[in-house]
Amino acid sequence: MSFDDVERIVLKVSGYVARIVDLLIAVVVGALLVLVTSQFIDRNYVTLWYDSPEEYVKIGLVWLCFLGFVRASATGETIRITFAQDMLSPGIQRIIAILLDVLLLVVVAFLAWKSWIMIQTARMQIILGTDLTLDVPVFGMLAGFGLLVPLVFWRLVRALAGRPHMPDAHPVIED
Repeated sequence: MSFDDVERIVLKVSGYVARIVDLLIAVVVGALLVLVTSQFIDRNYVTLWYDSPEEYVKIGLVWLCFLGFVRASATGETIRITFAQDMLSPGIQRIIAILLDVLLLVVVAFLAWKSWIMIQTARMQIILGTDLTLDVPVFGMLAGFGLLVPLVFWRLVRALAGRPHMPDAHPVIED
């Protein structure tokens, strides 16, 4: 099996995962819209909530933040300042990109591990004004980190294999 065959499989799987993440993002955004609208109605017209809807909104925003970060990374968006890096030779830029990906992989793996540890403690802590425990937003962080690790890992494998920047992050899924 050649590198191109593996890459085709990775792109096909990532296409399916991207669709699922897009669907999750759409559901979270829709839920946030309903929550904020119902909160406005609750405060101005009719009592709808006996819980604290702003806490649910905070939880939704945590999930949206980490899923959005993964989706932005998957589309090849650079989330760093590169003005000085652009003046360097392509070889040095490649080395810097590899080092930054290694650093990002280490940091994200560490944060995923710490998120898992935090979930163990957060299961026992209720979010005031809701029926949820604190592990619900932390699972959002863990989901984002869990999706980001293979993404960064594959980008690092491609860079170490001397391949150019990731191809289009929205591959056509062929059955």
